Amino acid sequence: METDRLILAPIRADDFDFMADFLSDPTLTRYLPKAAPYTGPEIEAYVAARLDHWETHGFGNFMLRTRSSGGMVGYAGLEHAGGTAFVDLRYGIARTYWGKGFALEAAEAVADYGFTVLGLTTLYGAAVPENRASLAVLRQIGMAPDPAFDCYGDVVTPFSITLDQFRDKPLLHIKGA
Repeated sequence: METDRLILAPIRADDFDFMADFLSDPTLTRYLPKAAPYTGPEIEAYVAARLDHWETHGFGNFMLRTRSSGGMVGYAGLEHAGGTAFVDLRYGIARTYWGKGFALEAAEAVADYGFTVLGLTTLYGAAVPENRASLAVLRQIGMAPDPAFDCYGDVVTPFSITLDQFRDKPLLHIKGA
């Protein structure tokens, strides 16, 4: 899958080194569920769970690379939240790519994939209140607060968007849209 600036490809075992660097960075992990860097075994389990989600469900996280250089930007994808039927939009961007709109571009592409390819009718997202950049991305793709999405407790602000709501929003970055 491609956007104006990104290539999105399903996570593979050989993406482990990037994920290890990402998940061991205290700045990048401060808003993840653990709120701290992951240990080696935790990183192995994290990557294994992402690979297993693809195997089990036929969708999951994509690794993001720039179309121009192939540089690794981060990840974005859809996963069942905590083993529930809720499909949660997730993303993480490497610090060197912060502030350049890559999270929004990837989130739009993943949401479009969820609705048009997977045939989902609602997508969910969540972020801790302190993560203003992530909250902004969720709002920019058209998500609105939704207290019915209660998989993570009151430590996050839950959001959702329906297929009809997404259709009403012009896509900015989907290649060919």
